[in-house]
Amino acid sequence: MSDHLETASKSETELKNQSDGMHLIVESTYQLSTLKQHIEQSCLAEKCKFLEDCDKIDEICQRFLNLLKEEELNLDEITNIFVAACMCYYIQATTENIDWRSQFLQKAFQYVDTLSPMHLHVASKRLWEALKTDGIEFVFNLLCLSHRISIASETGRAIAICLIWAILCEITENTIEMYSFHEFHDLVKMLNEIDESMLQMEDNLRIVYILIQCIGFLINTIVFGDNESFKKAGYRNYFSYTKRDLDKLKHYLERLNSQLSIRVGQADNHYDLRMTK
Repeated sequence: MSDHLETASKSETELKNQSDGMHLIVESTYQLSTLKQHIEQSCLAEKCKFLEDCDKIDEICQRFLNLLKEEELNLDEITNIFVAACMCYYIQATTENIDWRSQFLQKAFQYVDTLSPMHLHVASKRLWEALKTDGIEFVFNLLCLSHRISIASETGRAIAICLIWAILCEITENTIEMYSFHEFHDLVKMLNEIDESMLQMEDNLRIVYILIQCIGFLINTIVFGDNESFKKAGYRNYFSYTKRDLDKLKHYLERLNSQLSIRVGQADNHYDLRMTK
């Protein structure tokens, strides 16, 4: 699997420069102690002894990158590497160490090339549970990470899609039995389960923002994305849609936009709710 380190599908510059402004609202909720505790309790404990006496995130990223080059990691180990890379992206985050943090995030998700349903479930579930914190802030972190890992590799994009669907399940209070793709028509079905009056409450503006970001991500991925590899892997039904599906989604978004515009206008405020481009 380490051969994938030499055949990156996207350049590091592209990953580093990819920005949709979401980093401006993401809060850093992960600490070095959280990372160390996670690794100590994982199957990587013996291979990551360097964490015991290493406290600078750029050095830690370098050591993890060396691990990726030198070791043949199994699925359990690489999914914990995914968690480490995502946590490291937010720990001691500065412009001086962005190169190391971005490179580790990119290389981690390029290490393995798999679209196996069970592998995607295990990886997505582990990321969700490890990155989840009290409050809604962790969702912003997941949104940002989903954008970044989706351009790192096909595996990263697949995991990002699973995480976005998980966020929608969380908002609509649908039980997550398996972290996986959903058929496109499920999107409108989930949206119709949301109490629209709840979305109009000022305290829930962040939920509205998250909702719009998730919808935009799925539209860009499923409608406008190059999904041939997913279709060839047996996921054709999850990356297909009908004109009726699009019309229903358009109708929902127009109605939501109208309701939000009325409420914002009455409050004499100005909000720019944009889909992810």
